[in-house]
Amino acid sequence: MDSSYAGEMVRLILGKYPGGAAIIKEYEDSGGMKDSSRRLLVNMVVAHMTEIEGRFMSKKTKEFYALVSVSSPA
Repeated sequence: MDSSYAGEMVRLILGKYPGGAAIIKEYEDSGGMKDSSRRLLVNMVVAHMTEIEGRFMSKKTKEFYALVSVSSPA
């Protein structure tokens, strides 16, 4: 798992959901995110993961999306 790939996945996932562009802009402007934005990002990542894999996913998938959740948008 490459963190630069995970960062790119963050951008793709955030681009799919309303409010995602605001999170990217906040990160680009300040170099960080508020707690509320981080929670929203995690919710978007989990929603995406569930859409792709369903409710029961492999450990490897969970680990990858955990890395995506903590990676900064590239």
